[in-house]
Amino acid sequence: MPIPPSTATLNPATTITWSDESLFNGFLLLGLVVPTSGGTAWAELDLGGETTNERLPIFTRVAVVDGKFDTTVGILYNSAITPPNSKYAAWYYDTSVPARQINGPSTLFSVSATPLTPPTLTFTVPTAGVTAPTPGPAW
Repeated sequence: MPIPPSTATLNPATTITWSDESLFNGFLLLGLVVPTSGGTAWAELDLGGETTNERLPIFTRVAVVDGKFDTTVGILYNSAITPPNSKYAAWYYDTSVPARQINGPSTLFSVSATPLTPPTLTFTVPTAGVTAPTPGPAW
């Protein structure tokens, strides 16, 4: 019987805040960074020999509500992924409409333990505009 691949959940003790200490609401987008061979990105990522021909998703979206990660999402350990040498990167988006990227990508990192604490990024509160907008064409 095959052993299920190892997965990590996100650290429930982590609190994501803006620079003014208000709680962040949005989502974390985790992306698999595909290894290369001879300068060409590897065509497919799958679980190490257990699910051949089943391509892994490149991006995983994790909700962040009141500064806390959704801890029900499982992130695959890099050791479970074929080919070897994959990494992850993190981007953060707020929940404004449309969703707006706040920062990222992070430094590349591996997942090898649970719970996972993604790299810390700065969430700077937007500041007031400092220049006047340029008018567009008349309606």
